[in-house]
Amino acid sequence: RLRMFDDSLPILMIYDDITRCDRELIRFMDGVGKCDNTIFLFTTNSINALPHALKRPSRVDTFICVNGLTTKMVKEYMAQKFGDDNYKEVISAYGKNMITIATLKEVMILNHIFGVSYKDAVKKVVDVPVDVDPYSKSIFKHIDETEPEYT
Repeated sequence: RLRMFDDSLPILMIYDDITRCDRELIRFMDGVGKCDNTIFLFTTNSINALPHALKRPSRVDTFICVNGLTTKMVKEYMAQKFGDDNYKEVISAYGKNMITIATLKEVMILNHIFGVSYKDAVKKVVDVPVDVDPYSKSIFKHIDETEPEYT
């Protein structure tokens, strides 16, 4: 059964952890399909994984970078979820890489279930830092300009 929508209300389309675009999505975004009242929300753990087709001007208006976890967040997550208080060792293993909840969860699972050291686990799950292309840098908006406090 087809359900009719109110054309005056926006439609929100969410694409979680996007790493590639197919032609149908690009055509839809470019207006071959009807998307005048559509908001697209793409998420990724790595800005470098976003397809260049999405970064083209007029396709995506705004990029928002959410900072990584703070030391306090890492400490609380490890204590609550894993009963682990080695947060300083984990933070040290990350070095200058941003700690996200997704990568921290993977590191903890590798360590607790498979016995992989924190340092080796971080190497397996953290993307190698690569500079973002200049166009992306110019349109980034940061939710919080403060750097995470890894101490």
